[in-house]
Amino acid sequence: MTQHSGQPESWEQLLSRRVRTLARTGPLHRLEEGKASRARNLERHDLRALALRAIDSAIEHMGLGYGATRQNLHHALEPLIRTAEPPLTSKDVTEVADAVIEHLLNEPSRRRAFDEPYMSFEGPTTATWRSVRFHLLREEEADDGTIVVKATTEAINFYAGMLDVDVEDAQTAAEAVLRAQVDRGAIGAAVATARQARLRSIEYAESLRSTLRQVRRDVARVNAQRMLATIASARGHLETRLQVERGLLDTVEERVAVDDGKDASSLVELRDALSDCRQRHLKLHEELLTVNETWLAEQEVQRFRRVRASALPDLEREVFHPLVAHTVEVVAPLIEELLPALHGPAVLPVFDLAALASQLLAPRRREAEQDLEVSADILEPLSAIEARFAPEVREAVERWLARGGTLGGLLEASRQAGEPPAIRRLLVLRLLWAWDPDGREPFAVRADGSLNDLEYGGQDLRVGGSE
Repeated sequence: MTQHSGQPESWEQLLSRRVRTLARTGPLHRLEEGKASRARNLERHDLRALALRAIDSAIEHMGLGYGATRQNLHHALEPLIRTAEPPLTSKDVTEVADAVIEHLLNEPSRRRAFDEPYMSFEGPTTATWRSVRFHLLREEEADDGTIVVKATTEAINFYAGMLDVDVEDAQTAAEAVLRAQVDRGAIGAAVATARQARLRSIEYAESLRSTLRQVRRDVARVNAQRMLATIASARGHLETRLQVERGLLDTVEERVAVDDGKDASSLVELRDALSDCRQRHLKLHEELLTVNETWLAEQEVQRFRRVRASALPDLEREVFHPLVAHTVEVVAPLIEELLPALHGPAVLPVFDLAALASQLLAPRRREAEQDLEVSADILEPLSAIEARFAPEVREAVERWLARGGTLGGLLEASRQAGEPPAIRRLLVLRLLWAWDPDGREPFAVRADGSLNDLEYGGQDLRVGGSE
C-alpha cells in the first residue's frame, strides 16, 4: 500500500511517479511489437487486448485465495481469438492463448519479475536511472493441489485503469459513488462501479496477504512498527467497509423487493457483487485478527534458524548485466579479485611414487562372474506358446522341420510358398527352443554363416541330422 507523508508532491516527484506508472505498461507493448518475430503469424490479433482479457479472467477466478486454471484462461481468450481469425483450429487457439499467458508470466526470462527502467527526477538538477520491478501473473498451487494463475496487485491496478492509486482511498471513493448511484436509481452505472469495487477488494486482500506472507518468510525483514500500524489501519478500514457494505446491501435488498421487474437483473447482479466484496472483507478481517499470534509464533520459530551472513545477490541482474556493460579493462581486475573468493580452496593430490609403482605392477584383478538365477515361474513352456497358434500352422511347421535344412533356407522357402508369417514365427521359436549350445543330442545346431532374412537376423541354425 502507498504510504502518504502528508506533504504535497513536487512536480519532479509527480513526474517521476507518472513515468514509473507508465513503465508498467512496457510488457504489453513489447508483446504487441514482438508478434512479427514469432513463428506463427499473429498480425490479425491485438495481443494487448488478449493480455488484458487474460488478466481480467485471472481476477474473476481469484475468489477467496484461488485463481484461474490454464483451461479457464483459454476459454476466456478463445472468443476474441476466433473473432480475429475464425479459421483457427482448437490447437491453434491454444497456441495463441499460451503465447499471451506465458508472456504475462515472463516465461522468456524464467518468470522473473519484469524490470522496467525509468528516469527519476529527484530535484531541479538531479536525474537518476532507476527501475521498477513487478509481476503481472503468477502461477501458484491452490489448497487442493491445482496449479492456478493469479493476478498480482500491479496487474489489478493496471487493469482497473487507476495505476499507483492508494487502494484504501479508491475503495472509499468507489463506495461513495456507489451509494450516490443507488440512491438516485442509476442501477446500471452502480453495477459498473460495483465491479470496480470488487477489483479493489481483491487488490486490497492481495496487498495485505503479501505483508502476512513476508512475516512468515522472514520476520527480521519486516519493520514491526510499520507492520503493526498497517494492520491496525487495515482493521479500521475493513470495519468501515463492512459497515458501509451492509448498509448498501440492505438498500439494494429493499429495491429488489419493490422492483417492478425493469431493473431486476441489474439489481441481482449488484447484490451479488456487493455480497462478494463483503465475503472477501470478512475473510480478510478474520485473518487480520490472528496477526499478533502469527507474529509472536514466527518470532519464536525463526530466531532459531541459521541466518546467512549476507543476502545472496541476483547473479544475472546484479552481477552479470553490470559486468558485460563495461569494457575489458574495467572487468579484468574485478575478475582477478572475484575468482579467489568465488572458488573455494582446492587441495592438490600428493604424488606417491611407491603407491603408483605398486598399482602398476599389481596383477589385473578378475571380476567375479555372477550367475544369473532365472526363476522357473517366469519361464513359459513351449507347449503353452504353441497352443496360441492354429492347428494348421503347427502342422505346417512340423512338415518344414521334417524336411530339414538351415533356418534361413526354411524361412525363404516358406515365404516363396506364400505361407502366412505365423508359420515362420513358430518355426523360429521351435528351433530356438530346440537349440542346445552344449551339443548334447541337439535337435538344432549352429550353422555356418549368419541368418540373412527379411524378418529375422543373427546366427543361422540347422535342423539336426540334415545335410
